[in-house]
Amino acid sequence: MPPTATPPAPVSPTARKRFDLDEANRALAYVRKVVDDITTQYGRIIELRRAMEEATTGSVTNQEADHDREQAEASYESAMDRLGGLVDELHEAGVELRDFERGVVAFPAEHHGRTILYSWQPGEDSVTHYHEQDESITQRRSLDGLFSAAA
Repeated sequence: MPPTATPPAPVSPTARKRFDLDEANRALAYVRKVVDDITTQYGRIIELRRAMEEATTGSVTNQEADHDREQAEASYESAMDRLGGLVDELHEAGVELRDFERGVVAFPAEHHGRTILYSWQPGEDSVTHYHEQDESITQRRSLDGLFSAAA
């Protein structure tokens, strides 16, 4: 049976969920959809920001330009609110967004008593990477090395 897009159980604000690898991979059906919405919304925000800057730098100051600027600002605020709601959805599921543009997310986990972050990004079929809690996403490494080192 294919995985559903049901969100993982909510996480208490005071507790940080810890995923095992199977849980992280099962959560991907839901996380993929949210991340797709986030990257789309983020791209829209960048476009709206550019439109606002262009409207502000225009030399024409008339009613039409003011109206266009106000519409762009309202659209921008709405898009930012939507983006914030999407990020909150991930956080409620215990998933951390690490990169808005690329859609990289992290699933907190524990490995031999230390916190690590399973890492996934769009285009990957499953969670196949991790990085240490104090490392950036550019330092992602294959899970093969993590599990072979533990053997």
